Amino acid sequence: MLLCLVIAIVSFTAFLRVERRTAYPLMDLNLFKIRIFSYGQLSNLLNSIARGAVMILLILFFQGPRGFDPLWASILITPLAIGLAITGPIGGVLSDKYGSRMISTIGLVISLVGLVGLTTIHYNTPYWVIAVWMFVNSFGSGLFQAPNTSAIMSSVSPQRRGVASSMRAFFNSAGMVLSMGISFPLIMGTISIDQMMNMFVVGGANMPVAVQEAFTGGITGAFILSSIITVPAIIASALRGKENNSDNPIE
Repeated sequence: MLLCLVIAIVSFTAFLRVERRTAYPLMDLNLFKIRIFSYGQLSNLLNSIARGAVMILLILFFQGPRGFDPLWASILITPLAIGLAITGPIGGVLSDKYGSRMISTIGLVISLVGLVGLTTIHYNTPYWVIAVWMFVNSFGSGLFQAPNTSAIMSSVSPQRRGVASSMRAFFNSAGMVLSMGISFPLIMGTISIDQMMNMFVVGGANMPVAVQEAFTGGITGAFILSSIITVPAIIASALRGKENNSDNPIE
């Protein structure tokens, strides 16, 4: 593990050195001199870290302590998709009217409320309560995504938007991977390996209440961490400044 970390750090350092010297970089570091771009990407990364594992955590919850099969566990998380579907178009319209900074920041605040709500669930919490918090979380995330993406893309000149889009996708994907890596150890440390296997083989509903509570505690612990990470994402979004359409450096 330590060797992999060292290799990753050395490789990333070498990558940055090459990117600074090449005429056509994969990651144009000069774009970070643009205030809206840099703060928009930062809030995008932090939001991805905060929300990347939410869907998987909820599926594990419904398959684990609740004892549903994979199909039903997937169906039960549909409020996440519904929230995103509703606010995707709305976020763009509101952004055009009020500006990306306000709408994106409000979206992250709403997403934070949903995450905080998910930290309160127990192994026997009524489904409708969980569904409400899922919807609130995805509603806020959907409200954030479109305005933030628009702000990032419009902050650079047209010939640099391909690189800007690729960087946004990279940070989004990197955040999701980091989210998984951060969240899963919190769950794995709550019960033994044998109990974990029985949770999904025998069925969580048939496990002792103490095991169900411990497993759920690991999931809510991950939601607590996600809530904490969302706070600096809100701050970064609020500090991005007003929109512009050129490569103006950070003030």
